[in-house]
Amino acid sequence: MCSDPERSRSRLCVLIVSVLVMLSMPGISGGIIITAQAQSSGNPGGVSISDLSGSGTTDDPYVITTASELQVMEDDLGAHYQLSNDIDATGTAQWNSGKGFDPVGPNESSPFVGTFDGNGYTISDLTINRPETTRVGLFGFVKGGEIRDLTLTDATVTGQQETGSVAGEITGSTITDITVSVTVDGGNAVGGVVGTAGDGSTSTTVTSISVEGTVNGTSAIGGVVGNNNFESVVSDVDSSSTVTGNNTIGGLVGTNSGTVKNATASGSVDGTETVGGLVGANNPPSGEIRNAIARGSVNGTNKIGGLVGTNGPTLVDGDAQLQNVSADGSVEGQIRVGGLVGVNTGTIQEGTASGPVTGDDTVGGLVGQNGVAGDQESLIKNTKATGDVTGEQNVGGLLGVNPRSGTVQTSFATGKIAGTPTAGGLVGTNTEAFFGEQPGTIRDSYWDIETTGQDSSAGNATGLTTAKMTGEQALSNMTALSDFFWQSRANDYPVLQVRSQGSSDDSSSTLNISLSQSTITAGMPTEVTVTVTEAQTQNPVEDATVEISDLQQSGTTNTTGSITFSINASLAGDYPISVSASGFSDATVTLRVDENNTTEQDPLVARFGGPDNEIGNLDVLEAVNAANNGEPIGGEPVTNLDILQLVNRVTG
Repeated sequence: MCSDPERSRSRLCVLIVSVLVMLSMPGISGGIIITAQAQSSGNPGGVSISDLSGSGTTDDPYVITTASELQVMEDDLGAHYQLSNDIDATGTAQWNSGKGFDPVGPNESSPFVGTFDGNGYTISDLTINRPETTRVGLFGFVKGGEIRDLTLTDATVTGQQETGSVAGEITGSTITDITVSVTVDGGNAVGGVVGTAGDGSTSTTVTSISVEGTVNGTSAIGGVVGNNNFESVVSDVDSSSTVTGNNTIGGLVGTNSGTVKNATASGSVDGTETVGGLVGANNPPSGEIRNAIARGSVNGTNKIGGLVGTNGPTLVDGDAQLQNVSADGSVEGQIRVGGLVGVNTGTIQEGTASGPVTGDDTVGGLVGQNGVAGDQESLIKNTKATGDVTGEQNVGGLLGVNPRSGTVQTSFATGKIAGTPTAGGLVGTNTEAFFGEQPGTIRDSYWDIETTGQDSSAGNATGLTTAKMTGEQALSNMTALSDFFWQSRANDYPVLQVRSQGSSDDSSSTLNISLSQSTITAGMPTEVTVTVTEAQTQNPVEDATVEISDLQQSGTTNTTGSITFSINASLAGDYPISVSASGFSDATVTLRVDENNTTEQDPLVARFGGPDNEIGNLDVLEAVNAANNGEPIGGEPVTNLDILQLVNRVTG
């Protein structure tokens, strides 16, 4: 019909053919749909948003029944969706010339901002094969959205950076109640569920997750989340995935700068540097891991730990927290290898390692190296290591090398040690790791001279027989171990007490603790008031028991929920203040005691001096004004003698 030679008719024919071609394309025959948040559809099923049941609101979400309807979510990124049945997504393997499903909400300019409710149903055999694409998953980029109550089985997802089975990247969002069995491959920031969680500025939550399968990438690779940023929480999660990569590899999270809690990882983890059974790197200033267990084997080269590869930065000191944690899988590496942590420059409290540890240099049953070339304390406290330790040099039952910034206290080791020439029952080498400076600090800690096969240890540790370290009298023989943290057992070594950290799901039984001062200075007597309230109502809690076990101070709160302690701690460090009350979960807060780096100050300067610690004309004027107005300075009235001394100081 387009054979007419006249030019005008020829142009008309071209237009007609173009329209017919467009209408014959998948997804176009039902009409061209344009929304403010749309992205071009890769849906091969010819389904449009108008074909879905529902209206896309919270009360009336769009209902999804097929894989093609899953894909059409990309045409309205702000709507609410819900599954109404299981979905077989096998056919996605052939979509888009083998690229598979097109991630919904591909990037920052077109994120998914709605909600997706799996409604307890399963999507099976989903395929995404986009090795050159960033932000890959069922959803690409989720911002302020929610994905919940979904199971993915036999999913195969391949991307570049920020790749996960459920989402490539999420921020200000929640992913909850997810179960997946997956194979995920990518480059950097790759997770079994989420590639990157959070942007460091908005609250993001990944909770109630179970994962099995394999996860592989290059850097920041985790069984659940690849990169967990500041202000992001990963909680109540379990991963039995096999995780492999190069740098910063973890059975649960690759890189953590947020919070990981109530977590278990049991799959094997293999990498090269900074590898942990649970987390590869736990970074300051806010990296925190608590109530966590790693059970899988861990293999690598440098900075290898049964739970965490590095806790804190590795070039300078910093603060990152591990509390109530354990690891029992085998750990193998070459340098800086530990049953719990490869390198610690933060704080480890209430930790246990029981798996065998093998390495070449700087090998410990609990930690390979504690501290680096800096002055801020790297603390290991209330810990034990029971696994066998094998190495060639700097080998210890608890710790391989303890540099000048490292502190170990109230801890013990029992595993057999094989290593020469620098092997120790508790610590292999207690000195600066690189510069040969002053040694680290070891106090109130023990090792079993019989089971370790070592009759000496670096540092100020105490060797005891098995008989003295086991049984009901163990704590009487290891006098520095407080029964607040430790519990003796018949015919065995003491174990750490199980302590609840409270539950966000039961705020009515949770305690809030506040301190009048959270940081004080060593050697300076200071009054610190502890106030205990009920989390939900903020009502004071009377008769709560408050204990600072390291300072041997305790008492009960009054009717206002408060108690005041006069504290004079001679040593810098973190001092747990533990609170228990009938009907509430136990809770703990930390009092920080900093080093006293000040020299003795002139009393006149201390009372009247300015921020520059000098006496100037302005200081004299302020003293004169205070004397004229009858106002005290430094808690005392200003006298004529004070003013005369100030004038003499200024005039010389």
